[in-house]
Amino acid sequence: MRIVISLFCALLLSGCWDGKELNDRAYVNTLAIDKTKDSEYRVCISISDIAQQEGGGHEDDSKDRNKGTKEHRGSSVMEAINECERRTSRSLFFGHLQAVLFGKELLSDRDMFLEALAALEQNSEFSRKMMILAGEDIEICEMTPAGEPSLGAYAVSFYKKDRTGETFELTLEELLISISKTGSAVIPKIEEDEGEILLRGSYQF
Repeated sequence: MRIVISLFCALLLSGCWDGKELNDRAYVNTLAIDKTKDSEYRVCISISDIAQQEGGGHEDDSKDRNKGTKEHRGSSVMEAINECERRTSRSLFFGHLQAVLFGKELLSDRDMFLEALAALEQNSEFSRKMMILAGEDIEICEMTPAGEPSLGAYAVSFYKKDRTGETFELTLEELLISISKTGSAVIPKIEEDEGEILLRGSYQF
């Protein structure tokens, strides 16, 4: 009987701890990576407020939620990400990451792109099923499409529809397989046109 009570108490405590973790995390929904003129990595992350979206937050504390975007540079992708994290009061969490956007400057540098890809592959927080996109400028990461909470959510919703001939879906797993087998890949393109976000065309790597 004592064992059962102890297990029950442990579960209750575990639930409370999970609640604290929800408030202590900054949930990244979109990650954008490009190359700077100084051959550094430029990283932009879009953060969503999960607690607020699910109705668990309050108006009074919404200003301290670290939602929005963070951007930084570094000699590696993870260094740039870590610098972004240093500028938030919460730990970055990539378990809900929906899309990764690569800039055209990074795609033009094969070695830097493969290094960035390896960083994603080696980090267990990054799902192999997340969407891969390419764009002229990663600042599009800061845009919020109408009717969607983030750029990543927009891409996920878009690909649930039949868009024959306009674009195609590519996951991190598919990208890794393509490069492993052929040394190249075709990446769907995302762009902004007069304030509207469009998925059309592609980039060849």
